[in-house]
Amino acid sequence: MIRDGEWLMVDFCDRDFKDPITGATYRLTISQPIQASSGEWSSTVSILRSGYTETEEAFGFDAHQTLYSASDVARSLLLRTAPQAVWHDMPIDIAFPRALPIFLGIQFYREANSQLDELIEAFNKRFE
Repeated sequence: MIRDGEWLMVDFCDRDFKDPITGATYRLTISQPIQASSGEWSSTVSILRSGYTETEEAFGFDAHQTLYSASDVARSLLLRTAPQAVWHDMPIDIAFPRALPIFLGIQFYREANSQLDELIEAFNKRFE
């Protein structure tokens, strides 16, 4: 959002994760993607815990890709900061599922997707 010619950060996602062992609360925030003058998009991912904030940036070619990247950054930050934390009783890997990395190349991406589709199909057949 722009007000008086200045960008105002708007949070796209706010989630409170709780560590069931220590009871600590971690506030995860993903900002709305913004486009730089260079054309690249970015989003800030932050975790606030006990007055300390850790932040990382996510980037992409458009807002959608940036949010997808931000989800991966959020997952990594949470696993590094509070690996046991949960959100609505969901562990981190369910709250922010792993994405297949495209940076390993399109062939890897397509083969991994194909194998994943086969696993899902085999799993679903167990319930027929």
